[in-house]
Amino acid sequence: MFPITKATLSFREISDYWSREMRPSASPKELLGLLESAWWLDEIRGSSVLSRLQLLKKMFASMRDQDHVGIVFVVGNDEDSLPVQLEDGSVKVDVRPRIPIPSGNPESWDEVACINAFQALAETCSIDQYPILATHFGWIELTYDEFIAWLAKRGYPEPQFWRPGLKKHTYQKRWKPKAGDKNKLTDHEKSVMSAVNELFRDGNLEHKAKRRDTLINEHLTKLNRSKVSPRVIQRALRKIEFV
Repeated sequence: MFPITKATLSFREISDYWSREMRPSASPKELLGLLESAWWLDEIRGSSVLSRLQLLKKMFASMRDQDHVGIVFVVGNDEDSLPVQLEDGSVKVDVRPRIPIPSGNPESWDEVACINAFQALAETCSIDQYPILATHFGWIELTYDEFIAWLAKRGYPEPQFWRPGLKKHTYQKRWKPKAGDKNKLTDHEKSVMSAVNELFRDGNLEHKAKRRDTLINEHLTKLNRSKVSPRVIQRALRKIEFV
C-alpha cells in the first residue's frame, strides 16, 4: 500500500496518513486543522473551488446571527463579548471565537480588508466550530510538490507515506545511512540524502560531481531549503548507501 504514488491527495487523506508517522504523535483531526489553518493563511491553496474570500462571504451569508454555529462574526474591532443578563439572574457570555469582518456588506470586502478574519479563522477548526464545511476542507486536494514545499517552510520532515510517480517495485531500495555512529547524518546531510532519493531513485548517481551537486542544490531550492556546499554533499554521500 505504501508509499502512495497518486499525484494528488486530499486534506482528509493527507491528515490520515500523515498522522501515522508524525512524531510527536498527532491525530488526523489535529493535522486536518493544521492544513485548514495553512489554507486560511494562504500558505497552501490546493484544488479548492472557492477562494478564501469567497468562502468567508459564503460563511457570513449563511452563518451570521446563528447561535448554533461555533463562531460569531463581528464588525470592525468590536470584538468584546458583552455578558447577557438572563431572567433568572444568571449571566450568559458568548465565548465562541470571534471573526472580525470589515463591514456588514460582503460585496465591499476584499482580501486586504479581510486579513484579520482569515487570521482568526486560521485558529478555528471546521469539525468543531462549523462542521457543515468540514467536508469542503476534507476534499481539497494538494499536489505532492505543494505539500512538500509547505512542509519545508514549516520545518517538518518529508513524509514517507507519499511518493508520486514511483513504481512500488522500484521503491524497495532507497538511499539510507550506513550502519554505525560515524555515519549519523547532520540536518544538512539529511537534506542531501532526501534530494538524492528523489533524483537518483535507481541507485545510480550522476558521475560528474559538479553536475550532481548542481542537481542536488536545484532540488533543495525548489523545496525552499538551504543550499549545501560540495563538501557537505561529499560527506553525506560517504555516509549513505543504496539498500
